[in-house]
Amino acid sequence: MDITAEELLTRDLDATHRALIAIARTLGDYVRHLLAPVAAGGPGLDGIFYAVTGTANTDLLGRARFEEFSRPYDRQVLEAVGDGLVVLHTCGAESHPEWFADERIDALHWDQFQPGNPQLDAPFGTTVVGGVNKDLFAVDADRTQVAAQLEATLEAAPDRPFLLAPSCTVPTPADGDSLRLLREAR
Repeated sequence: MDITAEELLTRDLDATHRALIAIARTLGDYVRHLLAPVAAGGPGLDGIFYAVTGTANTDLLGRARFEEFSRPYDRQVLEAVGDGLVVLHTCGAESHPEWFADERIDALHWDQFQPGNPQLDAPFGTTVVGGVNKDLFAVDADRTQVAAQLEATLEAAPDRPFLLAPSCTVPTPADGDSLRLLREAR
């Protein structure tokens, strides 16, 4: 049976919330396992990268629906991190990183090159992540643009700690020389 996102959000809200609870519990259990010390049988990771892939986009859910269908379940997963580190990514255009600034996260990542998104100097009170347009890492892209964007980002760096990174997932395959430019940037 095919069902649209709109139907999920309007037809049987109890079933939708039950499914979201189950997903959040499963992800929370997985996060706790990932952060469990090696001595306790876990991998012993220091933290997680948590991506909110579009639910903060106003065109997809809107603020009220985000608060109902995303935030409580995202928080459940983030709470499972405990004292671990969290880099949170909010994906796409109009991704509203400001909606996450009050969460218990260590770094906030969004694509500052997408329409409706703020630049890296936005005052979110946490470490920001970004700097180079993800599209510039394509195999056929111009490496001089990567170098220029890296230089411009570092020169205009926010007056607080930040992590220099592509603005979102880099294309696959990516240009190795462009990735090396990023790795070697100072």
